Amino acid sequence: MSGEHSKKSAAGRKNHSEQDCTSSLSSYLNSVGRISQADPVMLQTLAESVDELQLEIGKRLARFGFTALEYCRILEECSNSGSSPEDFFLSSSLRQGGTALPLNLLEQLNDWKEEIRNAHALLEETFEKGLPCHEKRDDLLRIMEKFRINGVMARELYQTAAGYTELNPEHYSQAEKRFLMNADEIKEALRELDGMYAELEKRHTRMAECNLRLVVSIAGKYRECNVPLNDIIQEGNLGLMVAVQRFDVKLGNRFSTYAGWWIKHYILRAISEQSRVIRLPLHMIQLIQNMNRAEQRFIQNEGREPENHELAALLEMPVARISAVRKMAAQSISLQAPLNPDEEGGSLEELIAPEEKSEPWRNFAKKILFDKLYEMLNTLPERERQIIIYRFGLYGEPALPLCDISARLKLSRERVRQLENKVMALLRSKEYLKFIDGLSHLDD
Repeated sequence: MSGEHSKKSAAGRKNHSEQDCTSSLSSYLNSVGRISQADPVMLQTLAESVDELQLEIGKRLARFGFTALEYCRILEECSNSGSSPEDFFLSSSLRQGGTALPLNLLEQLNDWKEEIRNAHALLEETFEKGLPCHEKRDDLLRIMEKFRINGVMARELYQTAAGYTELNPEHYSQAEKRFLMNADEIKEALRELDGMYAELEKRHTRMAECNLRLVVSIAGKYRECNVPLNDIIQEGNLGLMVAVQRFDVKLGNRFSTYAGWWIKHYILRAISEQSRVIRLPLHMIQLIQNMNRAEQRFIQNEGREPENHELAALLEMPVARISAVRKMAAQSISLQAPLNPDEEGGSLEELIAPEEKSEPWRNFAKKILFDKLYEMLNTLPERERQIIIYRFGLYGEPALPLCDISARLKLSRERVRQLENKVMALLRSKEYLKFIDGLSHLDD
């Protein structure tokens, strides 16, 4: 009775959670539908205003001394570890009006790094002497404006700068050495940046809200991926926020086109991590989805499921590849999965017979095989027979290593090994194999 009660309560909790997910999804979709949709012209204007504000924020951040050191660290990472400069800087500033990255971009970045380092050294020397730093700071700012960092890196620099304000007043001299500013200048600059970032957050939120329908439309294409639609939409929203921060309006792309790539990227990454017990790479998830779509189209046209060679022709892939992908697409099933999710009943585990009761013929065959094996062992001398019993755990004895067997029989470890090899060679001879002649297939 207690088992039945626990199953009923578990089924009730599952139904309740599904109802909560459905209601929360409906509420979210209703709220998205109430948001006014912006036209492309308005979105372009909003994106341009965001770009202008980020440009001003970048200039304010570049006036901090530690920002120059961060630029040098980033450029060093691009040169040594092979990181792409586009991960840190806006693509439009790296292209400098062209359609592709310059071939000598790394050389330009290395030269720029040396210029930043020299200008920062001059500013640091002037600050330590207590002289006015406005001219040196303006020189450093003009050099650092050559390439613009993207919104993600700007936010990291801002958060780093804001972290220095949490220092105790007696340790504030550390911040002055890092910023190359006095305390009052630091507080004033951060106060201005706080206001700018508050305004930037409002514009980012407006851009994201105008594209929430785009997330829902893209997420709807992945409903059959064993991930709840709520989670897919949430992952798409995370991708949308990254697109808002990284969008470069000067490249001339539409924001919806750029954001669509990031939304799909985050959704597919979540599907690859959450949809299966055994994780598959992202490209395999996409290949399985393409194969499923081709299979559905074939069923609609022909009225039957396609064979491997027919799918291979549709996808222009080898037949062996299609067979392998189909095996990978097979989902794992939990033994506690209910037989009928809509009704109360047993689980899949209850249909599996216990090992000792399954396939009686196999158990009988094993018994015959072991009887013949023991008959073979009884023909051996006592010492050799004990070595085989202890070594392979026969007659209910545990399998023992050579050192334990040598201690029991009071023989050296090497002597036990020699006797074992001798007996195994004897048991493989034709004279002894006749005991199990015709029985070796019974355990297949």
